Amino acid sequence: LHIELRAGDEPCLSSNFIFVARDPYTYKAVPINRLVPNTVAEKANWEIAQKRADILKSQGKSFMHLSQNGLLQEVGTDGLEWCREQLSESETLSQLPTLAHKRNEVTMAQTQMQMTSLQMPQEQNIYGKVFGGTLCRRAYELAYCSVYSFGGSQPTFIEVDRIDFLAPVEIGSIVRLDSQVLHTGQHECGKWVVFCEVRASVLQPEKGESSTTNTFTFTFATENPLANVFPDNLEEAWKAWKCRMALTDLESALLHK
Repeated sequence: LHIELRAGDEPCLSSNFIFVARDPYTYKAVPINRLVPNTVAEKANWEIAQKRADILKSQGKSFMHLSQNGLLQEVGTDGLEWCREQLSESETLSQLPTLAHKRNEVTMAQTQMQMTSLQMPQEQNIYGKVFGGTLCRRAYELAYCSVYSFGGSQPTFIEVDRIDFLAPVEIGSIVRLDSQVLHTGQHECGKWVVFCEVRASVLQPEKGESSTTNTFTFTFATENPLANVFPDNLEEAWKAWKCRMALTDLESALLHK
């Protein structure tokens, strides 16, 4: 579904809505009719979307999967060396924290923020679970606040890089959202880009358990230079490396909207 808001003859806002269908019993994807592009423009947009879907599918591997099958095969020799350099710098920051300010460097742990909420009945979808859009909105709000606090100026939202729905959230659940900045860098167009991850977890105090239900990755841009962010462990280094690759592929047109 494509919607445009126009000012006169020129579009000032354009959005593409993507719908998903889930089986209420298995929570797996339900087969739907395939789209068939007809016009040249539709075919071009379809190819771009398919390329993006293929990238996201390849990035959808968990870190545990990579640990078992080899991180080296996933990131390559240069990528693994970059991860090691990031971890080495992070270790230096932990041992010599007074140098962080001089170098304009922080660790991912220092960028973390948190939000906790109780899921109310008015937030349920047609299956009686918490509506995914509610979680997306809260995750976006936390990511925006995190990046705003981190960068010191209002950021411009660029895109939702990735959303993973790992498990449904029941009404009445205590949901905790944890955010952290994954990577910063200057795009070739001159603007600074920051990637922020938000992880949603359901807390079950009576069982003494906590489980991750959703992960979100948001991309923002800002005019001001940003501090370098370093990972605290190998999993965070892998996430930062993926963001570094995404920064290279980010289209300049998105940053000038």
